[in-house]
Amino acid sequence: MRTYLVVLLALASCDDKSSPAATTAVKPGSGEAGSATRPAPDAAVAPPGPKLPAGIRALVAADPLPAHGPDELLLLAATPGGAVILETHNGKRIEVRDGLVATTTKPYELPGDLAYDRADIAELVETGELPHTAQVVTRAEESGGDFPHHEVWFVPTVATRTRLVEDGSAIRVDWNDPQHRWAVVVIDEKAQLIDVKTGAATPIGDNVGSPSYAPDGTLYYRTLDGGAWRWTDHGPEKLGKGRRGKASTGNLNDGIEPARYPRPVKFGKTGKPSFR
Repeated sequence: MRTYLVVLLALASCDDKSSPAATTAVKPGSGEAGSATRPAPDAAVAPPGPKLPAGIRALVAADPLPAHGPDELLLLAATPGGAVILETHNGKRIEVRDGLVATTTKPYELPGDLAYDRADIAELVETGELPHTAQVVTRAEESGGDFPHHEVWFVPTVATRTRLVEDGSAIRVDWNDPQHRWAVVVIDEKAQLIDVKTGAATPIGDNVGSPSYAPDGTLYYRTLDGGAWRWTDHGPEKLGKGRRGKASTGNLNDGIEPARYPRPVKFGKTGKPSFR
């Protein structure tokens, strides 16, 4: 069960409510919109939000997530176009669509002693070295059992973010596409190819890792059983098989050894792929 810091009290706020998100799925490389979660029809024209205390700024629906420092807290609503609710010490409610960044005076404490729903805490995952504006974030963390679990979201802009999974634990992101078209997101050893502009998500397969890109921009990757693959307009194409990787081992008591994948596919001067 999640623990909440506040009980949300009724206060006059926006009367409009977000509509269910619409999704479509297409094959990567087709140039069409994919399975990105669409904003509610009224999200882009939402009325101005309430005045916020110093040190707290509202997100802009049409923008990517803003950069924020280690002393700032990112809060995202449960759905695109939804609301983050803050509560004052005297029980008044402040409703912010669709989220905010706040300077923290102490870890997880907002200016003015405002309270919030802990499920709205969002954290960035592996920002990578190459420049990009989209981000992968987690929110709604639940602890207990084996590992912390989260919702995992891909965020081209605040209003068009896509929930990749509702319950994810081990998350890896590769941003190394030299043409800045794709991100490879691996959640609990299941890989997805994400269009960085739309958030459209296409499953690649299970036990996928070690992505690399040919000079022409083609994605190559390895599987834990040693397989070498490339991604084409028609889907995965197997090149062959080399040395096997090593599956994850261990437990919380003794420590977890993450899965180790075979080495990435490499490319010679002529662009010919090689692997072992």
